[in-house]
Amino acid sequence: MEKQTIQLELQTTQKANQILSKAQTKARKLVRFGFVTMALTVFLGFFTVPIVMTRLPIILNSQGLKIYVNERANCQNKRINRALEKYNLALMLKPGYPQALYNKGLLFQCQGDINNARVQYEAAMFRGFPKAYNNLARLYILDKKYSRAIDLLEAGLKLNKRPRTKLTMLKNLGWAKFKQKHYTEAEKYLRASIAIDNRQGYSHCLLAQLLEEKGKNQAALMEWKDCLKFGSPYHPDEKNWIEIAKERLNK
Repeated sequence: MEKQTIQLELQTTQKANQILSKAQTKARKLVRFGFVTMALTVFLGFFTVPIVMTRLPIILNSQGLKIYVNERANCQNKRINRALEKYNLALMLKPGYPQALYNKGLLFQCQGDINNARVQYEAAMFRGFPKAYNNLARLYILDKKYSRAIDLLEAGLKLNKRPRTKLTMLKNLGWAKFKQKHYTEAEKYLRASIAIDNRQGYSHCLLAQLLEEKGKNQAALMEWKDCLKFGSPYHPDEKNWIEIAKERLNK
């Protein structure tokens, strides 16, 4: 009887040890799983956060630009300030982000705040953003500082890789040279701009004015037709030139 009792106790102890061993093994697996999970979370977070921080300013800037494009017909509309909020958030996450600086310049220019527009364009220009050279040069042309505008445009052309930006830079170079009465150079730049895309109004409008100054009125009329055909009433310069085109073509 005593022997049976001892055997029973041994069996019970063995079962208890087995259960304990299984429990310990399971616990170790859970600990390892938890450690791996935690490590994986940290690992993914290490890579995910920089990716999010890199992409988010781009997304915010794009959202701001979309708002601006939709609302720019009325730049005094308060809804357009939502674009400014997006640009500011983008710049908070990525200080010195040239695209957002440039787009802020566009918005301020649209609102008639030329001083702030100039500040934004200059900041983007110093970060090597070619479009900023072009827009800042245009402001200098409007201020009759033609030599300064030409210097900026020539520097910007060396940095630029985009045909559309090159087109507007050549147009502004032609405009500045025209205002300096350097007609031969001006015509060369304006025709080079048209050669890139002849379905844009501003180069035709400027070339029409230049040809009139040279006494080539018949050739000027052809350019006034294209100025009226391709010009945009929403463009700050073209809208005035379109009115001149209507006058010339109605004579």
